[in-house]
Amino acid sequence: MKRILILIASTIMILTLASCSDTMGLNKTVEVNTIPNTTVNKRNFPVVSDVYDTVNNTKYNTQTKATESSTESTNKKDNATYTYDENTKTLTINIIGDMAEYDNNAPWSKVKNPENIVLTEGVTSIPNGGFGSFWVDAPEGNNNNYWKVKTIQLPNTITKIGFKAFIYCSSLEKINLPINIKTLEQSVFEECYNLKEITIPENVKKIKYRAFYNCSGMENVAFSNGVEKIGREVFKGCESLKTISLPDSVKEIGKRAFEFCTSLTEVKLPQNIVAINDYTFINCSKLKKINIPKKVETIGKFAFWGCSNFEKVTIQNNVKSIGYCAFGNCKKLKKISISEGIKTIDKEAFFNCKKLKTITIPKSVKKIGKRALGYIWKNNHSNTIIRKDGFTIKGYKGTAAEKYAKQNGFKFVAI
Repeated sequence: MKRILILIASTIMILTLASCSDTMGLNKTVEVNTIPNTTVNKRNFPVVSDVYDTVNNTKYNTQTKATESSTESTNKKDNATYTYDENTKTLTINIIGDMAEYDNNAPWSKVKNPENIVLTEGVTSIPNGGFGSFWVDAPEGNNNNYWKVKTIQLPNTITKIGFKAFIYCSSLEKINLPINIKTLEQSVFEECYNLKEITIPENVKKIKYRAFYNCSGMENVAFSNGVEKIGREVFKGCESLKTISLPDSVKEIGKRAFEFCTSLTEVKLPQNIVAINDYTFINCSKLKKINIPKKVETIGKFAFWGCSNFEKVTIQNNVKSIGYCAFGNCKKLKKISISEGIKTIDKEAFFNCKKLKTITIPKSVKKIGKRALGYIWKNNHSNTIIRKDGFTIKGYKGTAAEKYAKQNGFKFVAI
């Protein structure tokens, strides 16, 4: 259900944001920031099942010995063995080398609903979609309970985890990441709703597209100083995440990386990024402030749209452009400090900043886009755009600031 809701919300947002306000007859339909057959082993009886080896095109049997407290099995596909403790509901898997890819034919698929999984020392990789064999049928009408494992323990012998390895692991609460992995692949923990915290090892250099997408229970992410790239939508929909501190090793943050992080109140940005990309913090409605690093040159479109608790923003002198609707709909924004050096303030960059009464524009600004300053919606449910009463622009005579003020009927004060 959460997947459906966030897809609907994203669709609405995209339709709404196709233009921040389109034309003076804005088609605003919604305010943006209101918007991401196994059988039980019978005790004391052996179970024999056919497993199809897709690599060698052969069938072979795996025999499962059942005891009162545990079951054991050996598999020829990757020489995997396992034991299962029924008292603790812990499945222990032993593999030397790479874990094989399974569909629904893993040797442990006969184990019903384990709650804890331990991979022992010796396994070196987990394949794409590696834990899909632990999915179970959900109760009727409930789409969030089809994966029952709560904890996973991984050894440090693992150097690679495939994409979507833990996707939809909706009951997963705790997992450790091996210290030797270098990349967190695409969607590796997507929609792990109950995962509350994660520690990123120092050897991880890249976190790829949607690695933690819609992990709505995620409260804490601890970074080591080693991550260099955070991909698109990595933390999108992590609605319980309250603070984030990115190490200075990070050089790039992808588009929509923190979209819909609606509980986020504090962010420490790395000092070495040169751009805040499009939609990076869109609809982070509780974010109160942001310190833009000195090396940042561009602030992308909709970068902070809907950050409705912003009160003050300082734009450093290395910034050359503020993108389309970059700070739009920041309703509580009262003060903006823009340093000398900026050249472009794009269309509707500060649209619907209702608390903003005055702004000082430096001499370096050469272009101010349409409705960039001083325009608001008449009310929250109106399509009508109006000029804000009493809005004042301060700047230098003969500059873009004076020209914009005169063209739009705002008071201009020369400095």
